[in-house]
Amino acid sequence: MVDNVEIDGVQYAPVNVEGESLRIVIVDNRGLTFVGRCEDPAECDGSGMITIRNARCIIQWGTKEHLAELAASGPKTETRLGLARDVKVAVDGIVLVYECDASVWKNE
Repeated sequence: MVDNVEIDGVQYAPVNVEGESLRIVIVDNRGLTFVGRCEDPAECDGSGMITIRNARCIIQWGTKEHLAELAASGPKTETRLGLARDVKVAVDGIVLVYECDASVWKNE
């Protein structure tokens, strides 16, 4: 286990990521689409919310076929991603989840 670290006078604690995988999560009927590390929504802790860590909103897919192409092959040159932030999402608002190949999503 990693201990707390201090950077520029700010203390940071390790985050427990056990059970988290890189996933593309599509939220609600507005089609917000995020890629980030999160637990399986089916195994949510009962709070009704999950946190997507370092979530990046997929602003433009940039794919030739479908969103599943991003899950398997990673971002394309035409893919546009928002800034990384932790996002809390209501589990009952999740429409679809893709497991991602983390090796093709560098720095995610």
